[in-house]
Amino acid sequence: MKIKNPQAKGKRFEYLIRDLLIGYGFPSRRTPLSGGIDGWSGDITSPSFPLFIECKNTAKTTFPQWYKQSIS
Repeated sequence: MKIKNPQAKGKRFEYLIRDLLIGYGFPSRRTPLSGGIDGWSGDITSPSFPLFIECKNTAKTTFPQWYKQSIS
């Protein structure tokens, strides 16, 4: 029986999104400690746009909770 690791699942998804952005010509990278450093919110950043991207790999959507996380 394989034990699912939510952190590994999240990292894989972040790398997938980063690679998609790079493929479309936006140099991108995962944020250090996945946004755990003050001033570095979100999971992915790019010098091409002034935004952080928060990645969620889930079957259930909780937009209000995600929004609150994005502004804190």
